[in-house]
Amino acid sequence: MAFRNERSPRREVDLNLFSHCVKDICHVFQVESLKSGQCDALYNFMQNTDVFVNMPTGSGKSLVFHLALLAEMWMYSHAPNANIWTKEPIIIIISPLITLMKDQVKRLNEIGLKAACVGCEETERGMFMLPESCLSNQRWRFVLERKIYQDRLIGIVVYEAHYVVEWGTSSNNKRKTAFRVWYSKLNELKSLIGCDIPFLALTATATKKTKQKIFDILEISNPYEISEDPNRPNILYTVEKMDGPKIFCDGSTEPQMRLCEMMYSCSPESVKNHVLNQFSVAHSHLRVLIATTAYGMVVNSKNVTRVIHFGPSKSVDARKWYVWKK
Repeated sequence: MAFRNERSPRREVDLNLFSHCVKDICHVFQVESLKSGQCDALYNFMQNTDVFVNMPTGSGKSLVFHLALLAEMWMYSHAPNANIWTKEPIIIIISPLITLMKDQVKRLNEIGLKAACVGCEETERGMFMLPESCLSNQRWRFVLERKIYQDRLIGIVVYEAHYVVEWGTSSNNKRKTAFRVWYSKLNELKSLIGCDIPFLALTATATKKTKQKIFDILEISNPYEISEDPNRPNILYTVEKMDGPKIFCDGSTEPQMRLCEMMYSCSPESVKNHVLNQFSVAHSHLRVLIATTAYGMVVNSKNVTRVIHFGPSKSVDARKWYVWKK
C-alpha cells in the first residue's frame, strides 16, 4: 500500500496531464467530457484548494467528487511526481439524508466503485456520512484521527451545503434552536484530521448571505468559486386556489398495481425502496407521489412534469430551493 509522503497546501497539476486524465476516466460514468464548471471544480479540488460550487440541479455536481477518486488514482499511476498522489485514496462526503446516501452508494457500486455509508465494517474509498455520525460518534472520531486514514484522505465534500446554515444554525426558525446542530460543527473535521485537507462545498441554492455563512462555519477563506445562473426557463410557476379538499384513495394492495403512493420519514422501508425504484426508471406505474419537500434532494426522478406545493414557501430562500431543485 502506498501513501503520499507529504501533504502540500497546494499541488500544482499540469493542465495537459489533467486533460488526459479526465478523458481517460470519464467513460466510467458514460460521459464523453465534463462541463466547464465540473472541470474547473475538479481541477482546483485536485490542487488541494477549497472549492465552492453553486450550480443548478441537474448540472452534474456530484460527478465532481465521484471522479476525484479516479483522478487521484490515475495521477498516481501516470504523473511524474507520484509521491504527492495517493494509490488508494479515500474521500468523505457529508450528506444530509440516509436515503440520499444510499442512492449515491448504489449508483457508485453499480459501476464498480467502492462506496459505503458510515456503519459498514470495512473502510471504503467513498465514505458517505451524516454530520452526526462522524462528529458525535467516538468510534469515527478515532478513525479520523488515525494517521493511516489521514494519509489516504484527499478531501471532504459537503453535499447540499446550504443545510450547513439551514439546519446547523437557529437563524431560520422562530424557536432559535438548531435542527441539526452538528452541521454547524463541521469545522471540527479539520482539527480531527490535523492536516490541510480541502473542502468541496456543493449546492444549488445558496444566496450571497448563505454562501458567506457557509464559509464562516466551515472556516474556509478565499475558496475557488464556481457559480452558474440558476434560472430555469423550462419551469413555469403558478398559483391556484383550491375550492375544497380533494381526496384520492388507491385501494390496491399490491405495490406494482398502485397509481398513487405516499412517502415520508416514517414510511416503511419497503415503501421507500419501491418509490425510489419506480421514480428512477423512465417508465413507472406510479403517477402521483405525495411526499415532504425532502424528497426533492433524494434521487434523480425521471419524467416528472408537474410539482404541486401545498401552501406557500416559508421564506424567499425556501421558494428558490423548491424551484431550483426541479
